Amino acid sequence: EYNNQKFIGLKISLEKDWKTYWKNPGDAGVALEINFFEDSKINNYKVLFPFPNKFIDHGVITYGYEKEVIYPIKLDFIEDAMEFESNLVVNYLICNKICIPKTEIKKVSLDLTNNKQNFFDSEVYKYLKTVPKSNGKHFDLKLVDFKSESLLYKFNNKIEKGEAEVFVFNEHEINNFETKFFEKNNEVYLEIRSDEDFENFSKPIYLSFSDGKIYEEHKKNIPKKQNSHFIYYIMLAFLGGLILNFMPCVLPILSLKIYSLVNLKNSSLQELRKRSLSVILGIIISFLFLATFVIFLRLIGHEVGWGFQFQNFYFILSIAVIIFTFSLNLLGFFEIILPNKINNFFNSKISNESYYSSFLTGAFSTLLATPCSAPFLGTAVGFSMMASNPTIIVIFLFISLGFAFPYIVLVVLPKLIGFLPKPGPWMENFKTFMGLLLILTFGWLLSLLKILNIFIFFSVSLIIFISIFRNRTLFNIISGSSVVLLLLFILFSFTTVNKGLWTNFDEKLLEKHLSSDNLIMVDFTADWCVTCQVNKISTLNSNEVNDFFKENDVKLLRADWTDKNDRILGFMSNFDRYGIPLNIIYGPKNKEGVILPEILTKTIVINALDELK
Repeated sequence: EYNNQKFIGLKISLEKDWKTYWKNPGDAGVALEINFFEDSKINNYKVLFPFPNKFIDHGVITYGYEKEVIYPIKLDFIEDAMEFESNLVVNYLICNKICIPKTEIKKVSLDLTNNKQNFFDSEVYKYLKTVPKSNGKHFDLKLVDFKSESLLYKFNNKIEKGEAEVFVFNEHEINNFETKFFEKNNEVYLEIRSDEDFENFSKPIYLSFSDGKIYEEHKKNIPKKQNSHFIYYIMLAFLGGLILNFMPCVLPILSLKIYSLVNLKNSSLQELRKRSLSVILGIIISFLFLATFVIFLRLIGHEVGWGFQFQNFYFILSIAVIIFTFSLNLLGFFEIILPNKINNFFNSKISNESYYSSFLTGAFSTLLATPCSAPFLGTAVGFSMMASNPTIIVIFLFISLGFAFPYIVLVVLPKLIGFLPKPGPWMENFKTFMGLLLILTFGWLLSLLKILNIFIFFSVSLIIFISIFRNRTLFNIISGSSVVLLLLFILFSFTTVNKGLWTNFDEKLLEKHLSSDNLIMVDFTADWCVTCQVNKISTLNSNEVNDFFKENDVKLLRADWTDKNDRILGFMSNFDRYGIPLNIIYGPKNKEGVILPEILTKTIVINALDELK
């Protein structure tokens, strides 16, 4: 017994120059297979393959063992099993100049109550410790280039390429892989080639590494085929951008979007088209800027995800200052506390109906609305991140067109703006209300900078009450007081997230739960992801869902991506996802993982987990 798991060892002794095979035998050979008779006391069993040797014979490459090998077999018994007796059928192949298939029946008799043997002194442990462990950190690597005939990975850690070995396995019928380590710009890379097109692989590959001391196995998904589905991903990008307009993550910039539309009401049809085009241009250019920056970071060896800008302290601080300035302008503070030159600057550049302010509205809308993913958007972004640099540009362009679509409609059909009420005195009150909403956005940005919520609340409340005092109308008093109460509710809701049931995400812990056939839910989240917070408040923290979690012993893991974390991003990329919210569930019926929709409901979560029992 080892780590509360039970093992037996299957020993195969070989004559000189004979060999038997690893789980991927290579160009020739067959892997060992076993089967228990009378296995009613076994829930599950698994053959573990120690790290193999490489053999080359007249150009034929195979992987396996010579002289002697012990295959550890992990056994999972039913709870009340006290003893176990069964016949084990073993099928394997041994080869020298000829190959001989072997079938043997071995009797297994175990006293499950006797665990006195020191496992570390056993022969089984000697081979078990050479079985590559899942999700290690020493040989951590990421895909940097993908072609139909080759995969190129870069190691995140410094390794000595001459000391490491790697063997590749997948559940595909093709077992012949060619691997090569090389060094470039002080970085170590691994190139993997296959005789068959990688785009036809439907299942992941497993990379087993060893330097003689450390043994690790890394699971890597193969990117989906690109060319034939390019139009499909373009359509997903456009739809994802369009839906992004209605996602909770647009709440921080809702006032900007509404205010820009209201301002358009006062314009002539020609002016309305020009200002709408300015907003569209701001959205498109800012998306293309993000795409270019992603490409630049990829070229210098960094991997980023959707919304990466919110993992930068200085970006959040800069945007907070701009939003704060804009909100004070809407609330009328500039006319009182700013010198004339500065006051005139803000009036001309921001308040007036200028193309410049419309462009900025589009740009800020993009930067503030893109920390969260949306339906269709995650798939499109995941595709682009695994594709070529020009593809990234095209996908981001179509996302921007989808996000700008409401303004594109106004360019084509400008008379639709008539649905808004006519200008009048209400505009001043509306302007004040928009300023109050931007103050809320400012408070949210401060919370991302790890500033105490109580300080944020009193600071923002003070600004709001000063605004109410300066404009003592019934509307301002009611709206201002309501915003203060709303701010208190939001801060309380976001900071009282139920963390008691959740454990910090760890890949080894996930593997442990998977091996125990548990129901598992992994929540990838971040403080700056508004949609993630809405999912928590509406669904994940609800009594109904939490009761279901407890009754079904669902193992809950939470991956916090607020700050840059390459390991979390690397795990997400295995599912072709580079943005959040991302929720993945596992169960006995599906241990590969099922991705839930971006917007969660109680019914979606409960029904999806029920199906995996």
